[in-house]
Amino acid sequence: MQLNIPPSIGNLSNLSWLDLSDNKLQGPIPVSNETAPSLDRLKNAKHFHLADNHLSGDIRSELFRSDMTLIHVIFNNNQLSGNIPSSIGLVSTLQALRLDSNSLDGIVPQNITNLKSFSKLYLSNNKLSGHVPNLTGMVSLFYVDMSNNSFDASYIPTWFTELPSLTTL
Repeated sequence: MQLNIPPSIGNLSNLSWLDLSDNKLQGPIPVSNETAPSLDRLKNAKHFHLADNHLSGDIRSELFRSDMTLIHVIFNNNQLSGNIPSSIGLVSTLQALRLDSNSLDGIVPQNITNLKSFSKLYLSNNKLSGHVPNLTGMVSLFYVDMSNNSFDASYIPTWFTELPSLTTL
């Protein structure tokens, strides 16, 4: 029996914390369509915790909007694929992003640096490529893990020294 995330959760307009971690959920992360609301409608939610499941498919760009108040997006240890959507950079309240241990590929969107309250970034154990993203200006960032990807070979970027709060790299 396949257990999917029910799109009808999008009807819970006052929901502030969505934690469905470690539940053997499968299938895609649902977004709204013409007939049914879904997770992208949870603009009052502060937490999307979907870690340690069997979720698959792309993280759709429609999932993130500028009017959301998310502070945690925790999608690690799934089977998600495709690119990291640039729409994640629209959620100005975001403080922590865990996409580690999936099968994400492509580049890290540069507009992630729009997230000025950002403190934790976990992107390890994916198939990300291109240049290591320039995180200059993310003054609250103290934890970054981008290990075990396929970034272009380069020297250690000098902007690492411009992150005053960085404690773990």
